[in-house]
Amino acid sequence: MSQRRGASRAAAILLLATFALSACETKQHADAELKAIDKAKEVAAAASLHADTTVEEDVGIPECDDYIRKVEACIASGVPENERPGLQSKLDAQRKRWRAGAKSEFDRPAMVDACRSAAASANHDFAGYDCHW
Repeated sequence: MSQRRGASRAAAILLLATFALSACETKQHADAELKAIDKAKEVAAAASLHADTTVEEDVGIPECDDYIRKVEACIASGVPENERPGLQSKLDAQRKRWRAGAKSEFDRPAMVDACRSAAASANHDFAGYDCHW
């Protein structure tokens, strides 16, 4: 009977060791999966930011479109990641206003000067991000 107890204890110890190893492996696997998910989120956020800027239509006024391309390039390359969404959102809103204005024959001529002025101002504003044009 004591041999049975010994065998039973050995089996129980072996079973506990197996569960312990399995738990460690499961935690390592879960940690690896969480890291992969975080990396995928980063990549998706970067792709989303890029996708949002390239899907937009041109304004249709060369001075405005040139300004937008320069600011988008600066946001993508020079602006810290945590500031990009806010600046991109402002640029997208500006692009929509300009696109609406470009449709108006009355507003269109004044927009050339407005876009040139915005570009000069942005050149100064974005200089801190080492963006110059």
